Amino acid sequence: MKRISSNSFYFFCIYIFSLVSCSSDGDNSNEENNSSQQYNFKYITSSYSEDHEDFYGFYRDTLVYQNNQLTKALFFGCSGTLHQFEYGENGKISTHYIGGTVGSGYDNLENDISQPGTFWNKYVHTYNGNNELIKIIGYDVNFEGELELEFTISLAYDSNNRPYKINYAHNFDSFYIEAAQFDSNGNMIEDTEGHTYDYDNNPNPMFALFKKYGLFFLESCNIFDQNTSYISVNNLVRYYEPNGDVSCYDASYSYDQNGYPTSVYYQRCIGANAEWDTEHFNYLD
Repeated sequence: MKRISSNSFYFFCIYIFSLVSCSSDGDNSNEENNSSQQYNFKYITSSYSEDHEDFYGFYRDTLVYQNNQLTKALFFGCSGTLHQFEYGENGKISTHYIGGTVGSGYDNLENDISQPGTFWNKYVHTYNGNNELIKIIGYDVNFEGELELEFTISLAYDSNNRPYKINYAHNFDSFYIEAAQFDSNGNMIEDTEGHTYDYDNNPNPMFALFKKYGLFFLESCNIFDQNTSYISVNNLVRYYEPNGDVSCYDASYSYDQNGYPTSVYYQRCIGANAEWDTEHFNYLD
């Protein structure tokens, strides 16, 4: 069964600490742009996947919407991993399934993976009275087909409704990441470990998916594993180690007339290696 490593989560969660407060009196132009435009991803295409289309049979990461809800996603870079989402009465994701039949994950967007035996991970979302995501409990399916607790993610919000601290308790270890300073847009520019961050001034389309659907912690094996994904207002350009050295992450975006990214050329941080890739973004009409 596929397992989410704690190192993978730590790298993901470094990038998710910026959010314009809905109740803040500051400049909310970025948030208003995101909310009003409602840019939803449809396809994400990488140069790497195009080069391997014949081998894998498809080359686009695909997100599927039904009745104005994100219902499924299929990611090429994650070996055809299928994601399926169920919604609660609050209109946000309540359950997130990951899996599909192992070995046949390249054409299964039509499959229902919400039944036992069809998924290998199950994430349960919990929200507070303000409809803000506060917890994800992740389960792994063992070889007997039983659910086993794998991790718990908890989000804490400050007085401006910004998530400023994320606790991660894995069945092997635990840690937390905490924002030390935000910029005027609500992006985390420094964490308590001394890492610092640079952003563009353009809206991050993943923010709309987080705000509208409660989408969070989605292993996509594309730039959104390495960006200020889901709850960041702007797009991460680079970040720095506590000693001031530039990290392996570096990104350059192209934008449409509304300022949303249409492509990115970036350095992928993969373990001890750093590879360059170009990804192109298509949105729902």
